[in-house]
Amino acid sequence: MGSKAQFFVDSPCSEGESVPLNERDTHHALHVLRLQNDAEVRVVSIPQRAAFSATLRRVGKEARVTIAVRESIEFTEPIVSTLLFGLSKGK
Repeated sequence: MGSKAQFFVDSPCSEGESVPLNERDTHHALHVLRLQNDAEVRVVSIPQRAAFSATLRRVGKEARVTIAVRESIEFTEPIVSTLLFGLSKGK
């Protein structure tokens, strides 16, 4: 198999913790990617700007990931740019 499926969460993560995926990611993991229990995935904690290896578990209609280990991935600041344009009046 190629690269791991990656999911983003809005909460801090710690090793051993079980974190629920949101409804959209649950649907994508279970019905689009068809991931099975114990599938290895990557979880990115937005507030921590950190990535974790994790395993996926289906609990009823919910998908949860159990955080295994923090990965050593360096995140850079996003590039912010502003694009301005105008319409000419024309004659």
